[in-house]
Amino acid sequence: MEGQGLISVRLHTVPHLRVAESAVSEKSSIFPNPTHDLLNITLPDSVDTKSAGIRIVDAYGRLVKRIDGISHANNISVSGLAAGLYFVEIYADRKLISTQKVIKD
Repeated sequence: MEGQGLISVRLHTVPHLRVAESAVSEKSSIFPNPTHDLLNITLPDSVDTKSAGIRIVDAYGRLVKRIDGISHANNISVSGLAAGLYFVEIYADRKLISTQKVIKD
């Protein structure tokens, strides 16, 4: 039939995504969500910040930002990231203690 063409579809496999829910996740605060330029991340006093860090991972599991040497109150610029879904991972003592979804608009 004339006027009809083929449609090409490309599928991407997204690696498994895990979201850790813990007492630290419930006491951690990440705002605003959705965000445009800046994320405010606060951690409970129980987290030893000397060994803590933050990683921001995109929906494909790629590390897009890493912050070491954090404090209990952090302001993280995300203005350079593309709009989309991200996961903010908080680590302490080399262990993942919290993962929270964030939308960048």
